[in-house]
Amino acid sequence: MSVFETLRAYDGKLFHAAEHWQRLEWSCEGLGHRSPLKREELNAWVYEALRESGWKDAIVRVSIHWDRADGGTLVAMAREFTTHPAAWYEN
Repeated sequence: MSVFETLRAYDGKLFHAAEHWQRLEWSCEGLGHRSPLKREELNAWVYEALRESGWKDAIVRVSIHWDRADGGTLVAMAREFTTHPAAWYEN
């Protein structure tokens, strides 16, 4: 079983992180689990992943995976955010 949240970073700052962490907690609870980290720890962990990536504008997916009743494995995947070409938005 797994849950995930996808966040957007603008200039190195996570957009509405508190709301994302709340939804992640609700998703965990919905599956009968708890998040392995508290919100503050999640925040620090994701900010460290962002710093390590070197991307200031990024998309970060945080997922938690369980294969048993306790614990949980955290994964953070980041990619640089790039916009579509301006021509795509014309007309």
